[in-house]
Amino acid sequence: EEYVLKETKTPNGYATFKTQTFTAEEGKDTSLSMTDEDTKIEISKQDITNKKEIEGAKLKVVDKDGNDKDGKVIDEWTSGKEPHMIKNLTAGETYTLTEVIAPKNYKVAESIQFTVKDTGVAQKVVMYDELMPVVKKVKTGDNSQIAFYMILAGLSICILGVIYAKKKIKD
Repeated sequence: EEYVLKETKTPNGYATFKTQTFTAEEGKDTSLSMTDEDTKIEISKQDITNKKEIEGAKLKVVDKDGNDKDGKVIDEWTSGKEPHMIKNLTAGETYTLTEVIAPKNYKVAESIQFTVKDTGVAQKVVMYDELMPVVKKVKTGDNSQIAFYMILAGLSICILGVIYAKKKIKD
C-alpha cells in the first residue's frame, strides 16, 4: 500500500520537511529518513548607489516579543565585507532589522521588517544605506588678519613721526 509521511509540527528554527509518499511492501522493512533544515536569513548591508557591502554598520535583529518596546534582541553585529547569516529563526514569525549606528558618512537607514519563510533555502534581506551629502564650505568674507594690518599701520605712523621729528629738529 501507499502511505504519506507528513511533518505536522516542526521545531522552532527549522523548516518543515517535504511530504514523502512511500510504498510499504509486505514482508519487507521500510526505512525512511526525515531531516529538518535550519531556517537561514542572510542579511546584507549595502551602499544604495553601487550595491556593494558596507563595513562598520552596527545592526540588530529583534523579535516581536520581549519586555522592552523594541522586542527581544535575537542577534547584534557589525557589518563586514560579507553578508551576515542568522540561523534557526522561527518560520512564519516577523522580525525587525535595525541599524543602530551607520558607518561614517552614511545616513542611518529605516528599520526593515521581514517574515521568515518555511524553507531551508537561505532567504536574503538587504538594507541599503545612503551617503550623506557632502557639505562644501563657502567662503563668506575676508579671511585676512586685520590685527596684522593695524600693527603695520601703527608702526608706519610711528616711523613717519620719528622721521618728521628729526627733520623738524634739523631745520
